[in-house]
Amino acid sequence: MSKCTQDEFPSEFYGLMLENLQQALFLKDRQGRFLYVNERFCAMVGKTRNEVIGARDEDLFSPELAAKYRNDDVYVLSEQQAFEVIEENPGPEGEIRHVQVIKKPLHKGAILWVCRGCSGTSPTSLLPRRSWRKERDVCGLH
Repeated sequence: MSKCTQDEFPSEFYGLMLENLQQALFLKDRQGRFLYVNERFCAMVGKTRNEVIGARDEDLFSPELAAKYRNDDVYVLSEQQAFEVIEENPGPEGEIRHVQVIKKPLHKGAILWVCRGCSGTSPTSLLPRRSWRKERDVCGLH
């Protein structure tokens, strides 16, 4: 089987792939503005894509959560290291959900965020079956 190059895939493929992943995803710029969100993220925060794109955390979340999220972003950008945590987040109806959050710095100061979790889960049920270090090494997330 031959290897495919990036040029062999149309750009629509990547958007389709991101929309069909099981994880909620977003991409933010250095100023904290949302550049991309998938539908899972929109459902998770109870907002439409049009409400989220271009917004910042303080436009979407409580002051406490917005400050926490921004502090996490500043850490990821300043340290240029991935950040992973299991935290409690309020859902669109105020319900508390445990989510595994991974933030990764990308080139040009952008942040990629991946979230795994759903309501009613315990924090330990979100622990990956394989270690994050092994997963990170396999995926090239150094």
